[in-house]
Parts: sequence; structure tokens; C-alpha cells
Amino acid sequence: MITCTTVLNVNEGSEEPFEKLLGELVANVLANEPGTPLFQFVRSLTVPRRYLVVEQYVDEEALARHSATEYLKVFVPAMLPLLAADPELHSYVPVPAGDPTRKTTDNQDRGLT
Repeated sequence: MITCTTVLNVNEGSEEPFEKLLGELVANVLANEPGTPLFQFVRSLTVPRRYLVVEQYVDEEALARHSATEYLKVFVPAMLPLLAADPELHSYVPVPAGDPTRKTTDNQDRGLT
């Protein structure tokens, strides 16, 4: 499992078109990418116009398929003019103690198994 996050800071006044555009991307991903069990965007409660996209891919192939989709290729150039700063992207993989699918002493001690 690969988890990716993207922090997006949107220009003032661009929130509505940004949310519409990102909503269309989310709908496309969830409808067309079975290797992407999670693709969600949320808005910050504390920082105006800051959004976070959280993505999970079952493997590197699913991430590569997502990156090659036509709708992502359309989304990125349409999104960039709406941003106040460059996107901040991060990728993560599970660690044994943080992966609920693996039985570890740490998870057992916390009642997570």
C-alpha cells in the first residue's frame, strides 16, 4: 500500500472552481481505478484556502496507472493557475507497527488486532 498526500494552497477567490475541478477528479478516480481504494480531498479548518488530498494505491503499478490517466493530465494544467503556491507532495509506505493488517506486539498491546 502506498499513501500519498498533497497540500494545495488556493488563491483567494478560486475556492469554488478549485473544489469543482477536484471533485471531478475524485469522481473519475473512484469510478475508474480499482487499485485506488482511497482518494479524498479535505479542507483545512485552521488555514484558509488550504486543501489536502489523501490517496492510497494498492501498489506501485496502481500509482503508475493513476499518473498516466487522461483525466489527471487534464486536471493538473487546469488546477495550477488556481494555486497560490506549488503543490507539496509526499509519499508513504506502512511501517509494521502502523499497519493494521500485520500482527505485531505493538498493535496487540493497543487492541488493534
